[in-house]
Amino acid sequence: MKILIVNDQFENGGAGRVTVTMCCELARRGYDLEIVTDNINFLVRYSLPDSVKIHPVSFIGTKKGTLSRVKSLFKTANQIRPVIKQVKPDLIIAIQSNGYIRTFIANRFMGIPVIAVDHTSFERKMDLINTFTRHYLYKFADGLSILTKRDEKLLGSKYPQKRVIYNPLPYPLIQKEAAREKTVLCVGRFDIWQIKGFDLIVDMWDKLAPAHPEWKLVFAGTGNDENVNYIKGLVHERKLDDSVRFLGQVNDMKKLYTHSGIFALSSRIEGFPMVLLEAMSQGCPCVAFNVGGASEEMIDQGAGFVIEDSNLDAFQLALAELMDDDEKRKQYSHNAVESVAKFSVSSFGDCWENMIDDTLRKKNR
Repeated sequence: MKILIVNDQFENGGAGRVTVTMCCELARRGYDLEIVTDNINFLVRYSLPDSVKIHPVSFIGTKKGTLSRVKSLFKTANQIRPVIKQVKPDLIIAIQSNGYIRTFIANRFMGIPVIAVDHTSFERKMDLINTFTRHYLYKFADGLSILTKRDEKLLGSKYPQKRVIYNPLPYPLIQKEAAREKTVLCVGRFDIWQIKGFDLIVDMWDKLAPAHPEWKLVFAGTGNDENVNYIKGLVHERKLDDSVRFLGQVNDMKKLYTHSGIFALSSRIEGFPMVLLEAMSQGCPCVAFNVGGASEEMIDQGAGFVIEDSNLDAFQLALAELMDDDEKRKQYSHNAVESVAKFSVSSFGDCWENMIDDTLRKKNR
């Protein structure tokens, strides 16, 4: 069976890595895969099977303004359409709402079944075009993969073709406990909207650091200089420079998770936070806001703390409780690994295989 995957932009983030994992697992199961993307540089960093063919296209940038964006979507779709005609896939998998709307336009009058994959919480407010896609155009998709039970409940009877497919573990589960440093780790991109809530964690650290001089707050991730410097400025204003480290891009994240004492997810918005899954798979006890409902689906009792959104006091108290209790951290570390064992790549592959089979069977009735 031939499947074409359309991803409008692979990024150095969770959605891109999950798509690579999906490609590898489906290829391993015998599916013939081809990818349309404009970001070859991202893909070459990963070991895609040689059988996976990549079609590079130059996606048109989206200027400000709804009309300009609509024009750019059609221009990009017109580049994808010849690839669809050439490949003649049995099925198209379109990643994110941007990928789906381009595929929807490119696939017009061809009738090839399409599964839309949305890695963003349906609670998140988006621009007009993405909102229109997510709350109207998805009804034309033959299948819809969403990330959490909370999204499934939120959508209710809308989109009966939807199903929850959890993101898979990116690493093998840690087998032997490693020596951990007294560090609180935060991971993600530095952005102008402060989606990852790094400003919030700095505010909390201002209160935690004086009572925990042996602990360090560690940021791993990249962003443009202005956004990184904004957080560095907050750290400097509070005279926290000696207790906060900025690592930038880290090539061996698995090692960093393995030796970190606590992982903190302070995000304001998340779909299915891959960084939380990554940290727990390496035995990091976690404190996380329940953004998008994913945290409570990942963190079992005794594996970490799930804090209601925006409750900074509760988040800070949970961090302090773990920082002050060596034995609790050890127990939570062990429980974290057990908590995420259900998110195996094999289970992920089974879910995708079932969805593909069901989608094609319904289409061919």
